[in-house]
Amino acid sequence: MAAQYGLSHINLLPKDSFEFSSLGKILKWTITVGRVLVVMTEFVVILAFASRFYFDKKLNDLNEEIEGKLAVVQGYAETESTMREVLSRQSVIATNLSKSVRVDERMAGLGRIIPMGVTLESVKMNGKRVDVTGSAGSEALFAQMLANLKVSPEITKVSLGPTSYNQSEGRVDFSINVIYK
Repeated sequence: MAAQYGLSHINLLPKDSFEFSSLGKILKWTITVGRVLVVMTEFVVILAFASRFYFDKKLNDLNEEIEGKLAVVQGYAETESTMREVLSRQSVIATNLSKSVRVDERMAGLGRIIPMGVTLESVKMNGKRVDVTGSAGSEALFAQMLANLKVSPEITKVSLGPTSYNQSEGRVDFSINVIYK
């Protein structure tokens, strides 16, 4: 019968009763669990080591992107300071323009008021005051111009300056100060 079992059933290690005792089973289980924990810890360490290369690459890419954007921002710093300076000047100019004399409107108003045949030699504007010097072709044209100035709703005061009548040419030379509203 011993020949029937063959070599496959021969156990060369002697049976030890410690392996089957409670303490032996606990020790065998602890060693097995310890091996699993060591393998898992090694796996986590390898993953951490490998992921370091990925995160180093990502950090390097982000640093390069930040440097590029920083260069762009620094490139626009001078433009931004120039624009801030221009905008501050613009606000001062806009404030002054809103308070300033509208030369085109005043000249158009004078053009409507002054009759044909009256020639203006100079027009000086200083705020609300306008000084006009010129000559009228006749006394009637001069009187018509004064009447138009007094009736104009834009004008608050008309002051007549030096006025003379040139008999040889038949014209009236005048100087008038007009105060606008």
